[in-house]
Amino acid sequence: MNLLQLELQNGLAVSVNDFGNTHGYPIIVNHGLIASIKDEFYFNKLVEAGRRIICIARPGYGKTPPFLLDNVRMWGSIVNEVVLKLGLDEFDVLGLSSGAPYSYGIAYELSDKAKNVFIFSGTPALFHKDVVAKWPYPLNPEAEILELQKLAKELFFPNGVNKGVNASEDSFINDCFGIALDLKIRCMNWGFELSQISANVFIEHSVDDENVPFATAENTAELFADCKFIKRSSGGHFSEKLLDQFFIKTVLKQ
Repeated sequence: MNLLQLELQNGLAVSVNDFGNTHGYPIIVNHGLIASIKDEFYFNKLVEAGRRIICIARPGYGKTPPFLLDNVRMWGSIVNEVVLKLGLDEFDVLGLSSGAPYSYGIAYELSDKAKNVFIFSGTPALFHKDVVAKWPYPLNPEAEILELQKLAKELFFPNGVNKGVNASEDSFINDCFGIALDLKIRCMNWGFELSQISANVFIEHSVDDENVPFATAENTAELFADCKFIKRSSGGHFSEKLLDQFFIKTVLKQ
């Protein structure tokens, strides 16, 4: 584990876990809603294949201090600073669940360096009316962060934080600011159109995903100029086994 605290412009900072093969082809990882960049075991298949994994904790998660993002595109600008500090010439991007919008933001903002975007059970384009029409859960882009922090604790931590579990601790820290920001920013204008992304996009989604309805993922894939949409017949929203299969069959094939 190689945890870095990178100081950025305007007094901002992000926590990064840079592991795997130092000289391998880099993959920038955008984690899910309840997650920790310390959980390297999810990426064993990529490490075994010689890849370099760069996990970046979003605002409020783990040791990344809380700060507001104007939109998803702003995350791309922040990651651009990380890329420059790490000296990356090109890379792939991986988005897990709620990390999907941020992956698209990176691909848009760093179009000259982001070659492939891989999305596993990703949050759909909740700024687009056709996608929103099929979304079964409440959305409120005007909600205040404090309100969403309260909601996050009620939904995901009714009994408090699970001590000793990285994903629980690093998501709950800062009073669930990171989760609250995810919930808010996903349904705001992202600051770009998906059709403007030039990288190769691969989206895999399960028909029986209980968290993100399949139809919303399918509609999102249609918004890209070029996207390979991979339909899983079963498996729900997430499992380590399915993620490993995605790495082997899709990520490592490109």
